[in-house]
Amino acid sequence: ATYTYTITPSTGVTQTSGSVTAPAGSYTIKATANGCDSANTGFVINAQPSTPAVPTLSAVTQPTCATATGSFTIDNYDATYTYTITPSTGVTQTSGSVTAPAGSYTIKATLGSCSSSDSVAAVVNAQPSTPVTPTLSAVTQPTCATATGSFTIDNYDATYTYTITPSTGVTQTSGSVTAPAGSYTIKATANGCDSANTGFVINAQPSTPAVPTLSAVTQPTCATATGSFTIDNYDATYTYTITPSTGVTQISGAVTAPAGSYTIKATANGCDSANTGFVIDAQPLTPAVPTLSAVSQPTCTTATGSFTIDNYDATYTYTITPSTGVTQTSGSVKAPAGSYTIKATANGCDSANTGFIINAQPSTPAVPTLSAVSQPTCTTATGSFTIDNYDATYTYTITPSTGVTQTSGSVTAPAGSYTIKATLGSCSSSDSVAAVVNAQPSTPDVPTLSAVTQPTCATATGSFTIDNYDATYTYTITPSTGVTQTS
Repeated sequence: ATYTYTITPSTGVTQTSGSVTAPAGSYTIKATANGCDSANTGFVINAQPSTPAVPTLSAVTQPTCATATGSFTIDNYDATYTYTITPSTGVTQTSGSVTAPAGSYTIKATLGSCSSSDSVAAVVNAQPSTPVTPTLSAVTQPTCATATGSFTIDNYDATYTYTITPSTGVTQTSGSVTAPAGSYTIKATANGCDSANTGFVINAQPSTPAVPTLSAVTQPTCATATGSFTIDNYDATYTYTITPSTGVTQISGAVTAPAGSYTIKATANGCDSANTGFVIDAQPLTPAVPTLSAVSQPTCTTATGSFTIDNYDATYTYTITPSTGVTQTSGSVKAPAGSYTIKATANGCDSANTGFIINAQPSTPAVPTLSAVSQPTCTTATGSFTIDNYDATYTYTITPSTGVTQTSGSVTAPAGSYTIKATLGSCSSSDSVAAVVNAQPSTPDVPTLSAVTQPTCATATGSFTIDNYDATYTYTITPSTGVTQTS
């Protein structure tokens, strides 16, 4: 204890009594007492053996649906170290790569007699469970009114995510799925794991037939009690239903039906089109055949005949053929001579024809025209004349008729003024201009003569007087040579 010990070099060296601690290096030690140094004793402190660095680990690649183990790497791996993984069951290490089943692991590195501290634990999760393959209900296929099909996931698990491929137009609400037509697969996903796919098919929506489009209705006519039309967009693959159907016939796209209000729809694939309505009018009534009164035939003074339509109906239109010269006022008809038919029309319907005949107007004889009168003579008491336009088919009436004789067109009549009219049937002409027959001229009295004064010796002529002389007479003396008459 009386010595002083000097250790060279002294950096980092501690001496406590006879115990010396020094870092690695080459040293000498000497003892000094009483000012005297002993010889040096050398010693070497080896370098401290290296303690491996604490292993640093990468993030764990966790187990997957297909791989039960996790893995990670020793980021500061040093091939000169020995690595101890705790626990080690099921663990494999290849260089710096470690594969391990689910668990919590630490690693320490050892070099010689030195070991590092344990690493931060690497935790390998349990392998995620693979979802069960989805099982599906029967598909409710699209209908005429619904374009999508639907089904349910019978083993639906709300913790799963379900992926339907393709997904366009697909909706999923919990375990209910709706999708348009197509072929699909569905899988369940959980913990990053996919189940096997389950396939399903949504059929195409059944085609709803086009709404029937109809031609214009050919309405009932006077002769046809039914109306008809065609289905313009007729499709032989459709079934057509007409309501009501009583009396209705359908042949391909042609439909015939009695009067009524109808609907028609097309059906195909269990789908009905919307209804189209149509109306067949009631058959128009055919007017009654006109019944006519007896015809009032033309007369001598009226050129037309007339009659009445006994069953006249103001709502009808009456057609008389031919119509020239015909007039109709309500139920009264006038027409010139001819053969006619008359029919009634209403609602576009014609009755049967009724025939009638208007006779020709009876001919009115021409007014007789008379020749000049051959007047009575001294020997003939009657006058005479002829009917210049005599017609043997006429009857002639001479007024007055007393003493009158008519032989064909020759008329003899005593003195008087006469008119003649001609008659044919019921028609008579106007009276002719009067023919005047003068009174027969009177015959002068036979002249009565006085005694003749005979010629004398001095007078060569004889003389006498006309005792009944009438100055209005003309006297003719035969022979007249040398005769003179004075008054």
